[in-house]
Amino acid sequence: MIKEITTFIRDRVALLPVPVPVALVIDTNLFAGHRPQSALADACDVVLESSGGTPFPELPERADVVFQVLSRAKTYMTARARAWAIYKAIYGNWALGSAGWRLPLILGDSISTCDAQIDWTGTALSNDIIDKKEGTGSLKDNVVFPAIPAAWYPTQYAPAGIWDWSARNFILFWLRSDRASADFTDARFYIYEGANYRYWDLKTLSFSTRGEWTAFKLLLSTGDGEVGPPDITLIDKITVTFQAADTIAFYKKIDNIRVITEEYEIMVIEPLVTPQYIGQYEKRRYEFSTNYLMKIKKF
Repeated sequence: MIKEITTFIRDRVALLPVPVPVALVIDTNLFAGHRPQSALADACDVVLESSGGTPFPELPERADVVFQVLSRAKTYMTARARAWAIYKAIYGNWALGSAGWRLPLILGDSISTCDAQIDWTGTALSNDIIDKKEGTGSLKDNVVFPAIPAAWYPTQYAPAGIWDWSARNFILFWLRSDRASADFTDARFYIYEGANYRYWDLKTLSFSTRGEWTAFKLLLSTGDGEVGPPDITLIDKITVTFQAADTIAFYKKIDNIRVITEEYEIMVIEPLVTPQYIGQYEKRRYEFSTNYLMKIKKF
């Protein structure tokens, strides 16, 4: 979590019209947890965990966590400017909003951004650069004349090589269709290791009403069915497949497929204190400290 918060701060400060006196670079002048003795930066910022999280029994995926950002420099004004820049980046600009931000995925791997058709196969593929969730486009597979009964329409991604997902817990992706899950006989997501496979029933999980994007998060270790089971260190392709229930045309769109260990979202950031001067130490370095209460949601 602290690495994700640190990366989030770096990215938010980079959006400021007048950034911190020098650009924030992780492990150079922005550190997660502690400042290494080998660090050469006279001016730097350190993100610290100030307390454990406060859980909510009625909301098991939510916790309040306090983080401290410590800004230091050789001069008082430089340390102060760094602290206020970070404060404004993650709290002070209400025009940009301060709720519902997604933390960056530190412990994750992109499988496909779905921005291009390379290594994809399907019925009639194209890229939609307008209707997308992330990146430059989504992958669209259009089925104009579906056949029944028992006609499956797979959209498959099979690049060269294999994926080792043994250190990952979930696979995430966005899915959209102009027809709802109830309009199909079945809808599944597959991962393959050679002839072995595991699948998840997307119809049971249900994608939203027609034409809306739905975010899926599937537990890699357990599916709705499997053959093998597949070796999670040797996955070589993935498939999103729909089974038509009638002869009405449909499309499916897929975007931003990735595997993660966990994923978090900052619901709200509330400063407990504004930047405060806390003294000087170590050959006249000056420090400012700000505590932030971060309402974190895991999903």
